[in-house]
Amino acid sequence: MVDFRKVIGIILVVNVALLLFFHSSGTGSPISYQQNLAPLFEDKKPWPVYLSPQWDEYISSLNLTGTFQNIIKDSTYCDKVKEFQEKYPIPLGPDKMPSKENRVVYADYTKTMFVHKVVQEKSRTVLTNHYSGMKDTPDKEYLRPDITMFYHLTSGYHRNFKIGSQFLCPGQLYNHIPGNAYLNFKDLTALAFREYGKYYEGREECFNPWAVTPHTLVLNDKEQCEEFVETLKNDANPDKIKWIYKKARYSHNGSGLQVVDSQIAKELLELYSKPQGCDNKDDKYLAQKYIPNPFLINGKKFDFRAYMFIASTDPLMILYHDGFLRVSMADYDEDSTNPAAYLTNTHVTEDYLKSQNMTQEDYNRFMEDQGWDFDHFERYMVNNGFVDKNWMNNYVRRHIKWAMLHIVRMNLDHLLIHPGVFEIYGLDFLLDENFKLWFIELNLTPSIQGTSKEKEKVNKKFVSDQIDLEYARMYGADFDGILKTTNFHWIFDGRKIGMERYHGLVTPNCV
Repeated sequence: MVDFRKVIGIILVVNVALLLFFHSSGTGSPISYQQNLAPLFEDKKPWPVYLSPQWDEYISSLNLTGTFQNIIKDSTYCDKVKEFQEKYPIPLGPDKMPSKENRVVYADYTKTMFVHKVVQEKSRTVLTNHYSGMKDTPDKEYLRPDITMFYHLTSGYHRNFKIGSQFLCPGQLYNHIPGNAYLNFKDLTALAFREYGKYYEGREECFNPWAVTPHTLVLNDKEQCEEFVETLKNDANPDKIKWIYKKARYSHNGSGLQVVDSQIAKELLELYSKPQGCDNKDDKYLAQKYIPNPFLINGKKFDFRAYMFIASTDPLMILYHDGFLRVSMADYDEDSTNPAAYLTNTHVTEDYLKSQNMTQEDYNRFMEDQGWDFDHFERYMVNNGFVDKNWMNNYVRRHIKWAMLHIVRMNLDHLLIHPGVFEIYGLDFLLDENFKLWFIELNLTPSIQGTSKEKEKVNKKFVSDQIDLEYARMYGADFDGILKTTNFHWIFDGRKIGMERYHGLVTPNCV
């Protein structure tokens, strides 16, 4: 009699051995390329979740001691979830979607936050006394087995609860992707751009890193640090601002950023010219080329905030969503070090306006002006004769989608392939006076607020549509039909094959 357990075990061992062979040798892959050393990116045969290098890296980052947000860690939680799901299967409507009552969401935004209010309208929220940044100490509780979605402010949960046993069980969703730090940390992003650019050497028309983002030097890399020092030493015109110096990690709302004027340049030259100046692996700063000629709106600098939605990593599904313009409050001067003139961050704007002792009415009006949507901006550009109609679709949106695709591709080896994860990212782009777009940075957990009537309307639908799309994906509802009712648009659809996946963003010679 055949022992099926032994047969299955042998099959598993053989499959793992083949995966290890393909992974280590780079040969024998069922997918062939003209360049044998080319990475496979989205065509790479996925590892089983719990055998992947991404899983190993995730496990090494876990902190499983104590409680988190006063939630007790239970290694049998997923067993309880399975038992609950078998006993109480979720009823679905004719559209194969769960009702609001059966969308049980643990959202750790505080109750007063805009996102929490939207999630509450779309679902039944639970464990509302346990939230991000909590200072009070509610009674300790266990995660409930009826939870179908974790919608959290930060990535803390997957670093404190083990996926697959303590949370994010089969039949549950989670709005952060382990490995997302590679997208967010500015030094890792710069290194990824540099490395990814090597793949396109000789095909720079397809992708040239320093034509997509300003030239960036990571200062804990000795060679790049020494390049920065030599550049400062040989600067024939030090009074002109040429660099931005900023923290590579854990900086938000414009903090940890300086324009390198002549005084800062002297200080940095002294710092990094010391014997150990460029040998400090703990230095978490970078230098990025300053764009001195931004396109201005009424004399003020602005940038585009656009959203990228990785709706799934298994299969890979990437969507785009319009954001808004962020306009600085002070007139732009390329030699100014006033943050209100060169930073467009909403938090910086709010601080600047509050410092002006203006009325609430004036404050509200300025905040409305600071958050144009993309269509508002196109009307401004067309009416002033700068561009033709449909310029936003034909160039701006298309270029941003193209950049988003490449940013995901260059980081795919670090993102956990798991059917239950998804995430929203905020990406910032700057337009220069030659109408060229520059990618500046990507932000995890972008601030989604209703600071103006326009933003409130757009952002409410934005959050609501994410939730609908994720439930549609999990329960096999009409994802594409629901997508058509949203303002999300395809970047990459891994359910398809061949060039159809890319939705016209790349040509075959540039894959």
